[in-house]
Amino acid sequence: MSRAEAVRARLTQDALDRFAALAVDDGLSRSLAELAASPIVAEVLARALRQAAGRPETAEGLRAEVRRLAARAAAPVHPRARLRQRIPKEITDPLRHLLADPWVPEEDLVLRLIDHEAMRFLVQEVLQESAVGLVRRLRALAPERLPALGRAVRRTSVGHGLSRLKAIGSGMVSAVGSEIEEHLEQRAREFVGQGIRAALLRVARLLTDPARAGTLADWRAHLLDAVLDTSDAAWAREARKTDPDRLAGALLEGIERLAARPDLQAVLEDLLARATGAWSQGTLGDRLEAAGLLDPFREAATALVRERAARLVETPAFQVFLDDLLEDRST
Repeated sequence: MSRAEAVRARLTQDALDRFAALAVDDGLSRSLAELAASPIVAEVLARALRQAAGRPETAEGLRAEVRRLAARAAAPVHPRARLRQRIPKEITDPLRHLLADPWVPEEDLVLRLIDHEAMRFLVQEVLQESAVGLVRRLRALAPERLPALGRAVRRTSVGHGLSRLKAIGSGMVSAVGSEIEEHLEQRAREFVGQGIRAALLRVARLLTDPARAGTLADWRAHLLDAVLDTSDAAWAREARKTDPDRLAGALLEGIERLAARPDLQAVLEDLLARATGAWSQGTLGDRLEAAGLLDPFREAATALVRERAARLVETPAFQVFLDDLLEDRST
């Protein structure tokens, strides 16, 4: 029996259990920041980004993957299905309750979010249409449009005299009325245009009014319900409006521009450090123990590592590796 065969024979379940326990305990003894935000991780990511940015096959592979995902989204297997049917209610119910909690944002924050040309255009169109419509409805309230009032006026002496003037002045009144209507419509549009900022400010104040916090909370829960209850066919129609090649091009441009930065590794190190900064104090094991999750995590992680290790040692590649490692080179 060769040395490699002897080693493989000793890689029994007990040996793999010990190896898995050692690996998991080592991870639990380190902080999350040390595990995820080490310079080695940033260096590997930076090197991978730079290599990917310069390879044509990477670009073509990304485009193909985006096209595949877009085609899958645009042609659902079950068009009448809904997200609510696929996501357990144990997840959606707590999320809905969280969204339905009253929350009052800062007025200045809301105003910055909505004070944009697109929102100003929408508000102006709605207000202008309402104002001009009101002017036209008021213009329509002429005496000739009110038969009952006209008959009552004609029964009086004044009304008899006015009726004789009707034939003479009807054309003049119509012309003057049209001119007044156009003037009022123009003034209405000018008034609306000058009041857009005030309207946006009013919207921001309404959205941040504590008295309306409950109504807005119900609206947020309604948004979640709308997303969950929209059919896959409706989402597919929206997906077909996207351009997969344009999306892939944007992703590739981002990768290439990021990879071109001379300080890429430093940027990645900073991002990883910020993401794990709250976990920099104490080990991963300490954090899990404080949450009452240490034992379940250790058991699950050990089983996972043991399963992967058992598969690895049975592969031909591992056997070749072990043979090369233990090859007697003294001869």
